[in-house]
Amino acid sequence: MKKNNRLWTRVCALVLCILCAATMGMSGAGQTFASDRGELKAGIDEKRMAAGDRKTAGAKSDAGEDRKTADAKPDAEEEQMAAGVKPDAGEDRETADVKPDGGGDREVAGEKSDIMKNQNAQENPATADPEENADGDTTAEAENENIPEKTGDREILVGENGQAGEGISTASSGTPLADFLGMDPEIYLNWLESHANDDYYLTTPYRGYDWRSPNGDINSFGAASDGVSAGMNCTGFVWHALYKATVASGGDTSNIPAMPPAIDWPTLYVNYGIEHRVFSTKEEMLTSGYCSKGDIIWMWDGSEANPYGDHHVAIYWGDASNPDLCWHSIDGASDGNGLAYDGNIISRIVAKVPGAQFTVVKTANLPGHAKVAKRSTENEITEENSCYSLAGAVYTAYSDEGCTNPLGELTTDESGQSNELEVPIGTCYVKETCAPAGFFLDETVYPLEAVSTETAYLNVQEKPNSYRPLIIGEKMDAAGIQFEEIGHGTQGGLKDFSGTEFTVKYYDGYYTKETIESAGKPKRSWKFKTDSNGYAGFQKENLISGDALYMMDGHAVLPLGTVVITETKAPLGYRLNPELFVSQITGGPKPEDVTFAQPTIPDEVFRGGVSIEKQDAEMDKAEAQGDGTLKGAVFAIVSENKKPVNVEGKIYKKGETVKKIITDENGIASTAKNLLPYGAYAIQEIDAPEGYLNKGKNISIKFS
Repeated sequence: MKKNNRLWTRVCALVLCILCAATMGMSGAGQTFASDRGELKAGIDEKRMAAGDRKTAGAKSDAGEDRKTADAKPDAEEEQMAAGVKPDAGEDRETADVKPDGGGDREVAGEKSDIMKNQNAQENPATADPEENADGDTTAEAENENIPEKTGDREILVGENGQAGEGISTASSGTPLADFLGMDPEIYLNWLESHANDDYYLTTPYRGYDWRSPNGDINSFGAASDGVSAGMNCTGFVWHALYKATVASGGDTSNIPAMPPAIDWPTLYVNYGIEHRVFSTKEEMLTSGYCSKGDIIWMWDGSEANPYGDHHVAIYWGDASNPDLCWHSIDGASDGNGLAYDGNIISRIVAKVPGAQFTVVKTANLPGHAKVAKRSTENEITEENSCYSLAGAVYTAYSDEGCTNPLGELTTDESGQSNELEVPIGTCYVKETCAPAGFFLDETVYPLEAVSTETAYLNVQEKPNSYRPLIIGEKMDAAGIQFEEIGHGTQGGLKDFSGTEFTVKYYDGYYTKETIESAGKPKRSWKFKTDSNGYAGFQKENLISGDALYMMDGHAVLPLGTVVITETKAPLGYRLNPELFVSQITGGPKPEDVTFAQPTIPDEVFRGGVSIEKQDAEMDKAEAQGDGTLKGAVFAIVSENKKPVNVEGKIYKKGETVKKIITDENGIASTAKNLLPYGAYAIQEIDAPEGYLNKGKNISIKFS
């Protein structure tokens, strides 16, 4: 009885295949694709045969005969395959249309799930299963719980609970799908991009079985398509996108996977060595860095090869390798977060059942493209300044975060734009390895996600080198350079350095004292005043007049270039220093390389001298009486200043004698005109001349 039942099943399946082939051949387009599928099953073109590719006839004897390749089939058998009918090899050969009963949860190629069969029975009564009883069971039985499902030239074992067995495909480094189909991957991506925001595909209703009619191209391509209504299943959408791009590229459309009897996705990527990789979870897939926009995602549960059941296929649509995004046609599947997807949409990647595994079929290994766009964060400082340039920055791209495997260099021009570098799709790492003039070396390692659809830009904003001078100039007593006792202070009776003024001129170039005259007009100039200690702070509080200060991060700074400082007003008691002080601000790749020679501007203190005339007190004139003489009187000059004074290269404190002078025959005693620094002094007669008593009065003098 079982034998008769199996025979009836084979006869019915044969009739169904003939009916399907006849139906598909009714329209011009449908006939074309029926022919394409027939060619797929019957043989392969000479080019792929020469390359050693194989296609099987899809039949294997129960006795374990090797599957025969399409070239070895007799002509009659080829005709049957072209029509979508598998040849029957007698009682010992099972057809692909028989569903083994292994618990009701396994299905082989050519047999639809119960749900799909019910849908097709309503839409197309010719596809209903005549052997199904009232309870929905079929009479075909399987006696082995581990029944190998035949798919082309390989076996995929389905074990207990529908889990994939030993025959599951693994990662492959074969031919990209686009190369195999003869399809230009850019045409493919451009075609999809052109419809990513319209309703050519999007919103097309989901229709089960072989529907390939998007809103924008209602046709009779699929076996179930009626040429009047729009509708696509998941396979039909992916097929249509690949078909359009392959036709536009002049490629071969006969090998684009579709619903049976056409080739299915696992058969294609395994039998023909299409590059692919299998992932256990979506998370593993998205963190692998393997996905590229336009890749095909085959989502499957239990049996990778079964083209029906709860399998799903979509186009990966992330701009990088990790976004959870795909383009697909789906029938109300839930994403597990309360969202239900239906029809043709761009959405999160959703399989039809929990726990699905994912096979990513690599569409093309298009290189990514990377560029660097560098700009200054302080255009006020760097624009039109010859000390700065965006040209010559060199960024090196690496395949690893540790920056040990370089992929190439990106060098910027004057506008800060680099050359375009081809890099692998996915994440590369970019680091500056040579800084341009006026900028520090940026040692940050930047991850850059390269995609095939557009150039990935690394936009870098960098602060230019600059110097933040707390002090722009320092006032100092000339003697303080030599004498520690004076140091940064004033001499004698001088209070402090308050009131000193400096004029500061900034030039955007590098000059010396000898070449500064060729610099022309300064870019900016300012006038600063000193505090009581002689320090001129480079800040608003010390600014008397001039241009706006250069500011960075809230602080006044000097750009790289040249600064010329002159004293325009001396402090009380000092002479104006007419010298021109020229100092450069230079930089390098590191912050510590920035240098500025802050000038110390020495001033000479005003000096004076004394001249004393000795007189006879009684005569009230400079004339001695009798045998007396006015010659030889000794006078001491004593400092009355709180601060030290420098007299003839020696430092004297308050109360100390800084100089002794002796009268001549005319009673005159004098010092040099510039002997005594600005201040207060006492003149004391310490030794009287011959014939006179030492009763001279002390005299105090003050230079001001």
